[in-house]
Amino acid sequence: MKLAIMILAAGQSQRFNGCKLLAQMSSGDSLLSHSIVNATTSEVGDVYVVTGRWHDDIEHAQCQALVPPCKLLYCSEWSLGIGHSIAYGVGCLADDYEAILVTLADQVALTSETFKLLVSEYDGSEIVCALYAGQCGVPALFPKRYFSKLMSLSGDSGAKKILYTEDAVKAIQIKSADVDIDTKADLDRWNSLNA
Repeated sequence: MKLAIMILAAGQSQRFNGCKLLAQMSSGDSLLSHSIVNATTSEVGDVYVVTGRWHDDIEHAQCQALVPPCKLLYCSEWSLGIGHSIAYGVGCLADDYEAILVTLADQVALTSETFKLLVSEYDGSEIVCALYAGQCGVPALFPKRYFSKLMSLSGDSGAKKILYTEDAVKAIQIKSADVDIDTKADLDRWNSLNA
């Protein structure tokens, strides 16, 4: 199966007051580098990052080898919301892949094992997603038959909309998916617990 891991990193990081994607973790890596390394070392598919507001900063960091190499998909209309960023990314990848695993760059507690688990539960026809805090969410693996629905997303309505309207969804308990970084205080807390 030809699979792509699509890391969403297009938002403004408004609550962070700056580019959280390049903020440093206690490991010395940036949030985005951490996410790319985990996706890459899972060895389940090709890794892409959908960029937006901070594209130039990310591209510059990648040129300086501060962010691992991977293909950047620049969504120029990132301000239209996460739904638009997902639609754009899937539109770029749809012709070349049988499945796309959608994840967020700021889900800092995910590991390569998380991605391997989702793929191991995938049967080729149903969506496989994370279940955390009593809700379905990303990371989520979508077969090709859902690409058109993903490409029709818009605004601030993300992939959850599809997870809750489709019958063929397999939810896997992944508590680590509930941890994300929205503010500098979140990052400080994460770093102090994982120093």
